Amino acid sequence: MRRVSMLQILKVALLIFLISGCGYRPVSHYARSVTDQSIYISTQTFKQDPENSVLIRDALSEALQIRMGVRPVREDSAKTSLRLELDKLTFLPLQFDRNGYVVFYRTNISMNVIASKEKEAFKVIGHFDFPVEPNAIITDSLRFEAIEKASFKAIDSLISQLAVRGLLGAK
Repeated sequence: MRRVSMLQILKVALLIFLISGCGYRPVSHYARSVTDQSIYISTQTFKQDPENSVLIRDALSEALQIRMGVRPVREDSAKTSLRLELDKLTFLPLQFDRNGYVVFYRTNISMNVIASKEKEAFKVIGHFDFPVEPNAIITDSLRFEAIEKASFKAIDSLISQLAVRGLLGAK
């Protein structure tokens, strides 16, 4: 059996004291201070690809639940409204094989988010890199997955921006 030295106990106690005494609060705490607990989400339909609007709205709902502990509600019972407008969606080739076929793509998504409570607009950008087989086309399922994951990254950026607003407003 291994003996624990007094120095190790002291190090652990000091670490616990420092972490608990520094006033740490998670990002979600500050983001919630800006948005309230009841949020309504609306999306503008992207004319070229209407399925993306549904994917982005679902990604935002899931991100709010996971990262902030906030569940979207109906419009009439919400204190805050977030309106998502898809600005730009692109698929760019990143890497080619020796025959010149694309083997790696990047999905870039740019969205404008309008928050009703603060009357502020945010521009958020997300990207996701994914491989494809040489000389293959991007399938719908792979495309939707890439859009969803890029949307998650853009929404993470939104939550960070909301947290900064909450932190600056708290001081």
